[in-house]
Amino acid sequence: MPRGNTLWKMIDFKRYPSRNILIGDSRAFDLNVDTIKRISNIDFYNFGVPGGNYKSIIETFWYTTSIIKPERVYIQVGFHNYSESSKYNLMEDAKKVCRKPYFFFSRFYFFRESFLDIYYALKGISTKRNEDISDPKSWTKILKNQGDNALVSMIYPASYYRELQRISAYCKVNNIELVFIIFPDQQDFHNLIAEHGLGGLYTKYKEDIYSLGKVYDFDDTSSDIIKKRSNYRDIFHLNHDIIYDTIIRRIWGNN
Repeated sequence: MPRGNTLWKMIDFKRYPSRNILIGDSRAFDLNVDTIKRISNIDFYNFGVPGGNYKSIIETFWYTTSIIKPERVYIQVGFHNYSESSKYNLMEDAKKVCRKPYFFFSRFYFFRESFLDIYYALKGISTKRNEDISDPKSWTKILKNQGDNALVSMIYPASYYRELQRISAYCKVNNIELVFIIFPDQQDFHNLIAEHGLGGLYTKYKEDIYSLGKVYDFDDTSSDIIKKRSNYRDIFHLNHDIIYDTIIRRIWGNN
């Protein structure tokens, strides 16, 4: 769950800071740092959080730099929340709890996640499932949600772009390697972008990200990966074997 992941990672990173950091949403969360270390000999801390948006990504970057000066920061970004309307901040409550731990009990979602952790542990219930099998109902639900909510309310995020420029400038001054990763969104989502007349904003989003630093851009609509639905768990999330072959090996395996 987004807020619970943010909270424990903030605490964990403060205890065990790393000079190589991954930041992003659930797609960054999917990047296996043990696999990355095995093929690149670079030890990353994965600060990817399911549900992370640009506001959360920006706050996460400044949080990590307040603890340690990084050598490398890899930021995974996407189009679906590149919008001024995506205002929630996963770091806000986590910061409050870190400053005043008793706030933990005033946030129902933290308490609920803790209860579920204890319940599942005591009952010996496994939460593991085959994550590489897509659910047609879930696929349709996510697609509809993006169309009815995220894309309809998209506003060019000038403030987020300025903050990303600030991060880029900070990295240049401090000799931090800054890299952006754009995962491939499935063709159904690209069709939705076209249906909502957002092609111009999508082009501007790519131009913005490319202006900030080095970019690994896998979101190429001519790619066979995007067109093949069986490569995905839902419109945003690749199967784990595709993540390894397409993302990890090409970035960290010099392939």
